[in-house]
Amino acid sequence: MLTKRRIQSGMTSLEIKFLVYKKYRSITAAARALQCGRSQLSYCILRKRISPELRKKLARALDTTVEELFGDAPPDEEPEQDLAKSPERKDEDE
Repeated sequence: MLTKRRIQSGMTSLEIKFLVYKKYRSITAAARALQCGRSQLSYCILRKRISPELRKKLARALDTTVEELFGDAPPDEEPEQDLAKSPERKDEDE
């Protein structure tokens, strides 16, 4: 039986958009308040362009955290992981 798995946790783009509309009434008004462009904010919400600074501003404005909104830590805060030394990876010789 195939089931759909949600790849990323956090809110969906639509849920984030609803929060923005609830507080600002439009994406344009939110962009003005956050001092960014409308398209930049839209791309951030849709996860097409990741901007750690804008994610932080948006989370702060919506009284939440980046993790609650987007489900992941911003790229500048993600720990680096060496896949070659990862415990999940097994040697092919075994």
